Amino acid sequence: MGSFKLLTPIFLMNELIFNLKPGIESPSFIATADVHLGKRLYLMPELEEDMNTNFVNLAKMAIEYKVEYLVIAGDMFESNNYVKPHTIAFITNTVEELKKHGIQTVGIAGDHDKPLKGEAWVHISQISPVTVEPCFAGIDYFDYSTVSVEELVERLKEHTEPENVLWLFLHCQFPQLFEKTDRKKMIDYNQLRLFDNFPNIQGVIAGDLHFAPEIKAYGPGKEAYVGYPGSLGINDKSEFKHKKHVLYCDGKSLFQVPFPVLRTSLEIDFRGDLANNFDVEETLKWAKDQTNKPLIYVYYDTDSEGQIHKITPLYNCALVHRQQVPLGVKNLDDAQIITSRSETSADEKINSALAYYCKDDPELFGLAAALIKNDTNEILTEFKDKFDL
Repeated sequence: MGSFKLLTPIFLMNELIFNLKPGIESPSFIATADVHLGKRLYLMPELEEDMNTNFVNLAKMAIEYKVEYLVIAGDMFESNNYVKPHTIAFITNTVEELKKHGIQTVGIAGDHDKPLKGEAWVHISQISPVTVEPCFAGIDYFDYSTVSVEELVERLKEHTEPENVLWLFLHCQFPQLFEKTDRKKMIDYNQLRLFDNFPNIQGVIAGDLHFAPEIKAYGPGKEAYVGYPGSLGINDKSEFKHKKHVLYCDGKSLFQVPFPVLRTSLEIDFRGDLANNFDVEETLKWAKDQTNKPLIYVYYDTDSEGQIHKITPLYNCALVHRQQVPLGVKNLDDAQIITSRSETSADEKINSALAYYCKDDPELFGLAAALIKNDTNEILTEFKDKFDL
């Protein structure tokens, strides 16, 4: 499609990634992390709703796979300062529905939903600690730089018998898997002495990284899986490039199971000759063919800003996010985007809100946008006549 770049990943079939030691049987579970309920990416309510839909789809997957546990490895919520009551109710209701199917939802708190006055948001919403299952061990996130590795291990052993533990659940960054490790989040799994402290350990599943690196830890005649399921949904543009999946254990093996991305995404380079020759109809046709409204990124600079009105029709059938880049930048991947939530233009906020509330009525959208932006009596009269106001 010319200057357009599709960002949606291609999914693979379920992938076997680790076999448990012969003779070891684990409870069945699906594990995920970084759900980030309540996040409104680019201030778009639809993208906040997507996070809820993702969790519903996850629950349906757990029911379909008939697992015993659904495990959340931290960051169920976006903000540790305040979680909306209706979000808590949504999670509580979903947890209760899973119980009807014999599935217990367990988890740990991440840095986004860390303990608040001794309680974690994740547990306030009726998600049980992972330690209710004797085969699981884990702790809510805290600043790991404040304790020694020995103290960390002792905390992990507090509510469990170490020889029973098959799986550790943490919210952290392993330096072996992530170069830009935050010291507060860093845990060196080598220093944990996994096989000495948990002789039957089969795997360590962690949250925090939104992609899914993995590695194997080895001991004398033993091995264990160490890795991340990655984020459940899309938290920023870069995540469209990552395959989305959850981790599934059937009792004897661990698999990566593809997880559906709700929206496709598109980049439009709206600069120079590309802006001069931009024909919105091709993009409109593509957007209307998508199952859900796609997310379209429009990159422009000060030279092309005067033509940005050309993209206005896209708001009828897509979620549009505009980003300004410095003049002279050739590669968009290398550009330092000079925009933020607070810098979103007034026109873009208006278009996003109207597109959401006017739904699939382009005529209503056009009239409302013209009324707000021009405030003319003629448009107001037309608006009243059409909708009998």
